[in-house]
Amino acid sequence: MRTNAVPVAAMDYQDTILCPPSEALALHGQGPMERLIASDPEVHTDWAQLALQEAGDQEPGAFPPREGDDHLGLHIGRYELVRCLGAGGRGTIYLARDPLLQREVALKTVSLTGSLPERRAQAQAFWHEARAVSGLSHPHIVTLFDYGETDDGRFFLALEYIAGGTLRTHLARLRDEGKMMPIEEAVALLAQAAEALEHAHRAGIVHRDIKSDNIMLTADGRVKVTDFGLAKLRGAGTLTQAGSTVGTLAYMAPEQMRGEEVDARADLFSLGVVAYELLTGRLPFRGEHEAAIMYSVLHEEPEPLEHHRGDVPAA
Repeated sequence: MRTNAVPVAAMDYQDTILCPPSEALALHGQGPMERLIASDPEVHTDWAQLALQEAGDQEPGAFPPREGDDHLGLHIGRYELVRCLGAGGRGTIYLARDPLLQREVALKTVSLTGSLPERRAQAQAFWHEARAVSGLSHPHIVTLFDYGETDDGRFFLALEYIAGGTLRTHLARLRDEGKMMPIEEAVALLAQAAEALEHAHRAGIVHRDIKSDNIMLTADGRVKVTDFGLAKLRGAGTLTQAGSTVGTLAYMAPEQMRGEEVDARADLFSLGVVAYELLTGRLPFRGEHEAAIMYSVLHEEPEPLEHHRGDVPAA
C-alpha cells in the first residue's frame, strides 16, 4: 500500500465517481493507476464484493454498506472499519480506527470512471489536489491525516472525524424543536467559516462547494469546513472542462452557475446563502427543479430576513 502521511491538512473528498464492473474486471492485474475497482455500494455491489474478497479485506455478504452499518473486523489498508457513515454514487465514508496512532478517522474511499485516459487523469488530479490541500493548516478546516492507494487500486483519504454533525443537521434539529438559531450563534459560526475560507483563499484555493452540508460542528460547537473535492487550485488544472458547472445549485454564485471562471468571491456568495439559511431556516433561492433554482439565483432577489424573523437588527 502506498500512502502519503501529512501532519495537518484540509479535507478533499467529495467528487468521487464510478468504474463499471466490466471495465474494472478488464483492467484487473494492470498497473496501479489502471487497477481501478468499483466501490459504489448501490450500483456495483458485485464487483466491489469480489474485489474486497480477493484482497482478503472482508467476508462474503458484508456489502452493500449503508449508513449506520457495522463493519467491525474489516480493513482498508491499515485502517479498521467501524461503521458506515454515508454512502452513495460519489463514494463511501466510514468511521475507522487507525491502530498505529490509536485514533478514530473518517475514511473516504474513492472510485473513478470514464475512459482509461479520463480515469488516469482523474487519479492524477486526486493526488495533486490531496497533496495541495494538505498544506492547509487551520483550526476551522478539517484535517487530512493520510491519503493513499491500496494494493488493489482503491484510493482513500483518512480525515479528522467530526462527531458533531453538519450545520444542516443542526438546523434540522432546531426546526424539529420549533426554534430559530440565535443571531449571535449564527454570526459566530459564520465568522469561523469565513476565517477558514480566507486561509484557503490566501493559499490560492477556491472551495466552490460551500454549503451547510460542508460545514461541520465539533462536539463543543466549533466550525470545521470540509470537502475540498471540487476545489479550484491556483496554477493547476481542475477536474472540469471550461463551460461546465460544479457545486450545489442552490448555493452557487451566478458566474459559477454560468460555467464562467470563478474566484474567491464565489465562495463568499455561497457563504452568504448559508448565512440566510442559518438565520431563516430556509434557502434564499428555491425551486421545484433545477431550472427553477437557476432562474431564482440569476434573476430573483431573496425575501428580506425580516419576513422570517422579527429580531433582525436594523441595517
